[in-house]
Amino acid sequence: MKAFRTFLGFLAAGLFFCSAAHAREPVPVVNHIDVPVMTSSGQSVTADKVRDAIIKGAEKKDWKVTQSPNGELLSAKLVVRNKHTVVVSIPYSAERFSIKYQDSINMNYKLSDGPPASQVGYMQYNSPSQGTPAGTPLIHPGYNSWVNSLLMSIKDELKVL
Repeated sequence: MKAFRTFLGFLAAGLFFCSAAHAREPVPVVNHIDVPVMTSSGQSVTADKVRDAIIKGAEKKDWKVTQSPNGELLSAKLVVRNKHTVVVSIPYSAERFSIKYQDSINMNYKLSDGPPASQVGYMQYNSPSQGTPAGTPLIHPGYNSWVNSLLMSIKDELKVL
């Protein structure tokens, strides 16, 4: 009986630590601002061509893209496993584009309540173990990975222009 209780104790501890491993710590939101439009030909392109490349690159990664009524801003939405939803805004021109956090569902988005920015050292900034400055947007680490994949896909589409 004692061995069985010991086994149950280890099992309970293992389940606790496994579930804790799946609850990932939020990380700072990474926005990609003013990414230069670069083509393999080196030729300049129109804003319409950049928009088309953004849409094509996003759709290849399962993002759903909509355009603002004035046509100057795209919005892209990704739903992952019917559990996580992220929305980014993508302003663009013939020379540059950006990918900025707009909204999310079930991504643990919050603002850091860490120390004031003046008290965070150079090597500590954006290090989850050392804290982030107060007011820093934090989110599930999957967000930055999905947005980086979107960025790479858009860059690949731009290269072939």
